[in-house]
Amino acid sequence: MADNGEISYQWYVNGTAIDGAAGTSYTPDTSKTGVYDYYVVVTNTNTSVNGDQASTAQSGTFRIVISNAEVNEADIADNAPKTDIQEDHQEILDAALDAEDKSKLENGYDISATLKVQKIPAPPKDDENVVYQITGDNTLGQYIDISLVKTLIDPDGNIVEQRITQLNKPLTITIEIPEELLPKNGEERKFSIVRIHNGVATILEDLDDVPNTITIRTDCFSTYAIVYTDKSPELPDTGYASSPVIVCALASIALLLLLVILQKRRKKA
Repeated sequence: MADNGEISYQWYVNGTAIDGAAGTSYTPDTSKTGVYDYYVVVTNTNTSVNGDQASTAQSGTFRIVISNAEVNEADIADNAPKTDIQEDHQEILDAALDAEDKSKLENGYDISATLKVQKIPAPPKDDENVVYQITGDNTLGQYIDISLVKTLIDPDGNIVEQRITQLNKPLTITIEIPEELLPKNGEERKFSIVRIHNGVATILEDLDDVPNTITIRTDCFSTYAIVYTDKSPELPDTGYASSPVIVCALASIALLLLLVILQKRRKKA
């Protein structure tokens, strides 16, 4: 039954009163990641009665988890080859985030993944040795570091960066071949990638037919080397050397010359 009291409202988040949130409803700010517990306290105030002139009631708690997972634009160093991951952002996140990351998202973390590519002027000696062991006839073109970096921001704003070395599943990566490695004299050049991961070198064949790119599938991020082999251009085949008619004609001419020489020798005798 109404007692003609005055009803007031105060909304709270994580136990703290929200300034200005004194209406019958409240729309939370969702711009910042985190875990937020909201509730409202309703107060009924009636100064015309004897005894307690105010009574309060608290609503149940409404939990809102605000998290974000995204893929940033690739970070390519100035002297490094342009490199792209072909899969869409969700597929990249599925490959990059582990069970612990997904649990953190449920607790209001902001997680992002960034492809980073740098040219390596002088790789570790151990990496060079394992590359030379499997290159065979290939010529070493350039070492590059391809990495996927995961950035985690907790609800308090603390930032942690982690380098991902092993994916949950392979991704397709396309690398633009540096201009200085492209053939200049008409030779046919076949490119491959050597991946050096945990001290093991593996040759990854080019999966595309584009002359100035290499496309590979990999589930590891580490040191890579661009290698290539050259094939000299072949002279055009005119067909003359293999023509049966030409061969027969040459044989006939040779036989005729031999007969002429023999006749001249007989006349002299």
